[in-house]
Amino acid sequence: MVKALEDADEWEQRNGNDLVPNGHPAPRRNEDVKWEPPPREWVKCNTDGAWSGEDTTGGTGWVLRSERGDVLWMGAQAIRCARSAMEVEMEAMRGAISSMNHLGYTRIIFESDSLGLVNLLNSEEIWPAYAPLLYDIKGLLSSLQEFKIVYASRVCNCVADRVARESLSFGSYDPKLYSTMPLWVKQFVMVDKQSVIC
Repeated sequence: MVKALEDADEWEQRNGNDLVPNGHPAPRRNEDVKWEPPPREWVKCNTDGAWSGEDTTGGTGWVLRSERGDVLWMGAQAIRCARSAMEVEMEAMRGAISSMNHLGYTRIIFESDSLGLVNLLNSEEIWPAYAPLLYDIKGLLSSLQEFKIVYASRVCNCVADRVARESLSFGSYDPKLYSTMPLWVKQFVMVDKQSVIC
């Protein structure tokens, strides 16, 4: 199993030259890079995972926003026994997709700052170490009417990152769903909303 995880990490490094050791792309130096809202009649769901590698706990977060940049829903969950950053990123995506199915959204852009995850979900390749999780994600995606999975710079994923980091402090491993924006994430959302042209 350890060898399979090492192979997966190596594949991610080869397929994303701009990745740093924590599995996230290096931030771009261009200050003009900002979160972009989805087109009309679509919603955008940013996802992220938090994992230090020092222990086996991780955290996931996602945020769903409208074309105006308004937060529609947010979700977070602490994860126990996470084996890698990629696994936590996959859990974040699975939680988001599952929630979109339950909430009834039909045109969704899923955005992640894990280039390896985006490449994996947009290909037919299967990593043996993550096969059950990957099959589950692809099964959930098949229930959606129309979706895209795209890569975004870490600079554009600050809200989901903040939610994922907050989930590390949760006292339980039960998923949390927010229909109103918590105060601890509001400043990150407002920064992104400034880039929305109405």
